[in-house]
Amino acid sequence: MIPRVLTYAPSRAKRFARRASAVLARRIQHPRYHTLRKLLGFSSWFGKIPLDMQETRTLLGEEAFAHLMSIAHMSGWDYPRAMHSMAEFLCHAGLPDQGLMMYEALLASYGSPEKTPEAFIVSYLQMMMFGSPEIQTHERILQQHLYWSKRFESNRPYTTYANPLTLNRRLKVGYTCHFITNAVSTNSLQPMLKAHNRDRVEVFLYSDEPVNEKTDSVRPIVEHWRDTYGMDTDAFCEQLRKDGIDILVELNGHGLAHRYHAVARHPAPVQVTWYNYCCTTGVPGMDYALIVSGIEVGQLQPYYSEAIIHKAGTANAVPIGNDFPPLVEPPFEKNGFITFCSFGQAHKVSRQQIFLWCEVLKRVPGSKFFMKAQVLGNPANRAAFIHHFKDGGIDSSRLILEGNSAHTILLECYWRADMALDTYPSNAGTTSIEATMQGVPVISLTGDRYSSQVARAIVGMAGHAELQCQSPQEFIAKAVTLAKDGQKLKHYRQTLRHDLTHSPRGRLDTALHEIEDTYLEMWRRYVTAHTDTRIKEHA
Repeated sequence: MIPRVLTYAPSRAKRFARRASAVLARRIQHPRYHTLRKLLGFSSWFGKIPLDMQETRTLLGEEAFAHLMSIAHMSGWDYPRAMHSMAEFLCHAGLPDQGLMMYEALLASYGSPEKTPEAFIVSYLQMMMFGSPEIQTHERILQQHLYWSKRFESNRPYTTYANPLTLNRRLKVGYTCHFITNAVSTNSLQPMLKAHNRDRVEVFLYSDEPVNEKTDSVRPIVEHWRDTYGMDTDAFCEQLRKDGIDILVELNGHGLAHRYHAVARHPAPVQVTWYNYCCTTGVPGMDYALIVSGIEVGQLQPYYSEAIIHKAGTANAVPIGNDFPPLVEPPFEKNGFITFCSFGQAHKVSRQQIFLWCEVLKRVPGSKFFMKAQVLGNPANRAAFIHHFKDGGIDSSRLILEGNSAHTILLECYWRADMALDTYPSNAGTTSIEATMQGVPVISLTGDRYSSQVARAIVGMAGHAELQCQSPQEFIAKAVTLAKDGQKLKHYRQTLRHDLTHSPRGRLDTALHEIEDTYLEMWRRYVTAHTDTRIKEHA
């Protein structure tokens, strides 16, 4: 039998090491430790941090700031590793603008896109959508995407295709995706691919996800499944051309598993970005950005390198399976207080957003806020969010903070919430759908970014435009008014699921017909342009 002291010693040692690292990292900033910093190699790069560290300490609070400093020490004073980890922590601790500043300093140290590690670039570009619109403007987001996409320019594009230039035939549509078997795709993407009209399109799925226990059960949703995980760009492109793909749809967005190196080679005649990225990709060779109905696109085209294609019907549906828990009465009567919630990703939650939520909480006495996100399982991230709420005037006793859980349990958590308060400038997408399906109304603030209109496209199409707001003042007023209207909350609980499933967004056949019409329109444009070119060449 292992003695008790040996069983617990390793965990105690780790805790002691973490605390010691935090203390050292915090104290080592003092001028008296200049020589020690130099010996450790710390001062050689610590001065490159583009933040006022005292201000950052004030914004994060002591515990979270100590963790931020310990990251540097635990990274072995490795500048890229430390800067990336610190940026990531800031972005997931309510300070996305500060995190973006860290990313920018890190990227600048490499000198060019070609020399910069892919992981750092995609993390930065993804986070731009969550920064303050006053800083991360439309123009800046476009220019940064174009600049960092220069790393794809060395990929020599294909110029000829064997695809028949005819209109009255079944199109070959290829989807590339690295998350097809995850929980969210089960209720959204998988049913959509399965429901394609096989008389109109022949569906290929290029799965960049490692084969797992779910793969075999998912393969039948498409006619042709290709396992492409680990396949290099040349082989991937040749597979597409061998399959004769007419339209390639990139579903990943900027992430570590994207296929933008292949897109830049233009292996398919028509190439489209859709589903998982709410701004331009900036990638050469990406012809179209498919944007769902309900998004105002009039002001967006100048900030896209792709041609925006946007049809009157919906381009995203909510396939309703049997995975949603049953509806229950809102909990405010049993609890005696209102529970607001936000179950979206933490990097969408900024300090400014929390202050807006706090204004609602202060106007609804006794109310609580239920926040659920994976990073809340980390004590340092949790401490940062508690600190933000405290600075906004809300004590931790009014907070319910929970980390990750199984998807089914997450959906059941809506039983404990009366209404949801959305994030801005990046609205919740899947989370808004799930809240609505559980009868929980979502109050959202709308902006001019694509990502700031996602909730409107979901809830508005379900016939509840009254939940959308155009200003912070309206957001506060609507949330407070609804919190005081118990009958309205009960009504939403019983009707929202029905309203969403019977809206255009809930009719899968209509949505898929619209998508297929969009693909046919793209192909018609391609055939027309290249038929005209051939006629001119032979004239």
